[in-house]
Amino acid sequence: MQHLKNFVMMKKIGFGSNTNCREHVFVKDNNGFKRICIHNIVFLEAKRSCCIIHLQNCEMIVNVPLCEVLDDLDPHLFLRIHRSYSVNQEHLLELSKDKAIIDNGQILRVGKVYYQKILKGTVLIG
Repeated sequence: MQHLKNFVMMKKIGFGSNTNCREHVFVKDNNGFKRICIHNIVFLEAKRSCCIIHLQNCEMIVNVPLCEVLDDLDPHLFLRIHRSYSVNQEHLLELSKDKAIIDNGQILRVGKVYYQKILKGTVLIG
């Protein structure tokens, strides 16, 4: 598995038939792997062939392209807004045709092509 070096996806962790299971990922950190909750991922950023995972209190860099990281994450939770960004919808406060504002106050660019896809695939009221 090529992802195993830097990024490992765990199946839902839970006990019995508990429906409040959380999903976690293991991210390479120094000599081992660090477990992080997917819901703590604020957004993902592409940098060349690497991906920066922006968490609520830090960021981690993995040697895996953004598209491959997204292959292992819930597509209903992570919204691709730009060729360089994917946002966890739980942290998205505002979205317009050129910017996205996330709950840490950061403003990210929204690509025109991605905005059109968002409009087609998202329930919008008003």
